[in-house]
Amino acid sequence: MVDWFIPGIVFSLSFLLTGLARRYSVARQLMDIPNSRSSHDVPTPRGGGIAIVFCFIGALLYYYNTGYVKDSAFNSLFVGGLLIAGIGYWDDHRHISAKWRLLVHFSVAFWVFSLFGGSQGLQFGGDVVGAAKIGNLFGAVALVWLLNLYNFMDGIDGFAGAETISVLLCIVFILLVNGKLHESFLLIALVAACLGFLIWNWPPAKIFMGDVGSGFLGFVLGVFALYMASEGILSLWCWVILLAVFLVDSTVTLLSRIARGERFYEAHRSHAYQHLSIKLQKRNGLKGMSPIAARARGHSFVALCCVGINIFWLFPLALFVSMRPESRIYLTCVSMAPLVVIALKLGAGKKL
Repeated sequence: MVDWFIPGIVFSLSFLLTGLARRYSVARQLMDIPNSRSSHDVPTPRGGGIAIVFCFIGALLYYYNTGYVKDSAFNSLFVGGLLIAGIGYWDDHRHISAKWRLLVHFSVAFWVFSLFGGSQGLQFGGDVVGAAKIGNLFGAVALVWLLNLYNFMDGIDGFAGAETISVLLCIVFILLVNGKLHESFLLIALVAACLGFLIWNWPPAKIFMGDVGSGFLGFVLGVFALYMASEGILSLWCWVILLAVFLVDSTVTLLSRIARGERFYEAHRSHAYQHLSIKLQKRNGLKGMSPIAARARGHSFVALCCVGINIFWLFPLALFVSMRPESRIYLTCVSMAPLVVIALKLGAGKKL
């Protein structure tokens, strides 16, 4: 029974630690100052994601000691997660060159991939990834892309937290439907950690997640996906489908910027979700709302739209794939196609 008390403890600690992180950030002047690329109007403390990291790692240690987490998953999440969070926390305090961050990201990604048997150990709904070296390289690049795109998509209040919680709850439901209760414990703990933080981060945010939290979450979700695929617990395609909002927006934006000849590696504010939030903010402003209220209403609407898409569109498709793996490619395309259209219509990749 004690296992079911862990999420409550994690939630409470996450909420308290986020508050402490906010006090620390204010005292140390670790603030996100608004600029031309920002989606906020007032200086806001950053680095609140450290609470998610500490609480999840604590839950990981507990579930590992009670036998619910295998060595490969524990090593990748504990060692790799702390390294990713560490470089992110350092970057929150003082800017680190992208080349050093990517060096750490790729080193950790290749190491994690090897823990799960490389490409030969990853099942894509029944098919083993081909050529080992190419497969390993592709897997490492995909994992690095996921943890970085989480950073890109963490640009408005409550968005990354709402995405993570809704995706994980959908995965938990799929696991329960397939009779895999124990495999869901650690995911529920991460939901609790994110929820404790999200209370502080919900629009208008009192603290931002920072690189320490966004990179960590992207990495952990990627490891969960790889681990479950390598163990035959859940098809990797279920994760791909449920993460489609973030995957499509970030990828379409990147490709659009490359096609326009822009410096795609530079910071920008041209994601589809940013276009939508700005349009909503302007519309709310015309209704007489204050700038802060208009922005908060726009951010919360975008975050809730993401949750709605995950639950009512992507979740049924992912659930079906978990039961009928042979439909994985077709349903993955079906899940993403309308999101690509929406991203393009909203202006993904175009300057605001």
